[in-house]
Amino acid sequence: MNIEERESRIELKDTPEKRANFRVAILGSGAEKTAQDRQAIDRAGKFAGGSVEKGFSISTGGYSGVMKAATEAAAEKARQMGVNPKDRVFAYPMKDAKVFAELEVKDDDAEKIRSDSVTKRLTGLVGESSAFVVFGGGFGSLTEVLTALEEERIKKKITPEKPSRPVILIDPSLKHTDTLSQLARAEKKLRDPAITESLYILSHNPEAEKIAQEILEQHYQASVGNKPAEGELQKYSAYNLKNFLRNQENFQEGSGI
Repeated sequence: MNIEERESRIELKDTPEKRANFRVAILGSGAEKTAQDRQAIDRAGKFAGGSVEKGFSISTGGYSGVMKAATEAAAEKARQMGVNPKDRVFAYPMKDAKVFAELEVKDDDAEKIRSDSVTKRLTGLVGESSAFVVFGGGFGSLTEVLTALEEERIKKKITPEKPSRPVILIDPSLKHTDTLSQLARAEKKLRDPAITESLYILSHNPEAEKIAQEILEQHYQASVGNKPAEGELQKYSAYNLKNFLRNQENFQEGSGI
């Protein structure tokens, strides 16, 4: 197949409607206190805006910090593109949680899907997203990540032919990176290929956001039935948990990375 034929096939499968259905969950801290929080907020906002510019949709937990920054930037980008933000930006706040009301993202910036329990909220945010990008955060973000990974592990057993949903860590503090690598060594299920090959660690990479967008594009194309170019999968597998654990083992054994 020549280049023109391949590009023609991609155009047939890749449509604006399909791109809009590819929903990128932006996860991270609701705090806005430390320099680390502010850095994550800035990066998350830019990333969310760039994702909407590529035609994807965005989902967040619907509150402050990283969630707010991602929601506002995505909504602003949608408006610039002449698109109703509620068609591209989705938020998952709690129902009747008045104590958190002042932290919620604006109604005009997102379509809000409310839940009356944390379990249902997590089910919506994780279950209805196509990919996950994590900008630091704490226990809540880690819970969302582990839920997404476990769902991928089970789905792969039921429908092994279905493309995986990526989980991408942009985590300069290395908090989630360290926790997940330790858990993976202790828990066999976390070493399942469905997890180790779809969890990407870009924590200290200076081009983290650029690589993350490329990984999202690769997984989106797979989701609409377009096979990646030769060597493309290998290129990004260098960042997955499988390689991260192997590199750690090599380093600890003294053979270097």
